[in-house]
Amino acid sequence: MNELRCFLCESKNFIPVLEVFEPDRFERAAGIPSEGYKRSWMECSTCGLLVNVFERRDISYLYEKDYYSTKTEKESVEEKFKRILSLPDEKSDNHFRVEKLYEYVKHFHRVYGHVIGAKKNVKILDVGAGTGVFLYRLLEKASAWEAAAIEPNELACIHLRGLGKFRVIEDYFPSKGITEKFDVVTLNKVLEHISDPTAFLESVNQNLTDYGLAYVEVPDKATALHRSCSDNILGSLHYYLFDPKTLCLVFEKSGFIPLTINRYVEPSGKITVSGFGMSWKGFGKMCSATGSKV
Repeated sequence: MNELRCFLCESKNFIPVLEVFEPDRFERAAGIPSEGYKRSWMECSTCGLLVNVFERRDISYLYEKDYYSTKTEKESVEEKFKRILSLPDEKSDNHFRVEKLYEYVKHFHRVYGHVIGAKKNVKILDVGAGTGVFLYRLLEKASAWEAAAIEPNELACIHLRGLGKFRVIEDYFPSKGITEKFDVVTLNKVLEHISDPTAFLESVNQNLTDYGLAYVEVPDKATALHRSCSDNILGSLHYYLFDPKTLCLVFEKSGFIPLTINRYVEPSGKITVSGFGMSWKGFGKMCSATGSKV
């Protein structure tokens, strides 16, 4: 195993936080045995990033094939979509997420519309769209918006196309299938799956308009202290867990200025951190246009 080094602050000093001795459902689907199994969540003692440390085997093929299959799920993509969509607002993570994003984007465009141009038809790209509940509910609220979803899973993409609400790109991000730029790019519980989050966010920047916003939502590292080690958030497909400080650092290291960072408990009980970011270049142009100094 390579020497552990924090990708955010280059520290080599880590503190063990949680040990896991059983494969998760994705590893079991891939045939990884329980005998001798061990994973450790280690906290960087300098910046606080939580890192999933173990002898990692490549099971990334699950994202394309079995991530939503009966090998790993008790219900189909369609059944999961209908169940989540039917939740009352007060119990729906997606309702909370949609309200937050819509109100922030609307406020941003209202305040800076004289600089960025008035936009009724906001273009949004959802990376790792999954079952599509988020985009579906967002477009119910913002019917004038134009949306696209990128998702690598074959079963999920069949389902997403069947919704008929937005364009679907079956691929990993970044993708050659995305040539246009968007006003908003969303990553809902995606960045923790990425081995190099800064390079990934840099790619997001390539698909944003000059004044575009990136919305990033990730599991909070407090999950390791307050949830069972069998929680999916603490599973093998996640590389990192964040907190407000480390999400802010990821934004900055990727060429974004964090505009807002929030920490909260979702209706489902998930402990979450999210934030909006804007490229330094776009932020500088906006400040110059409004007469501010960066």
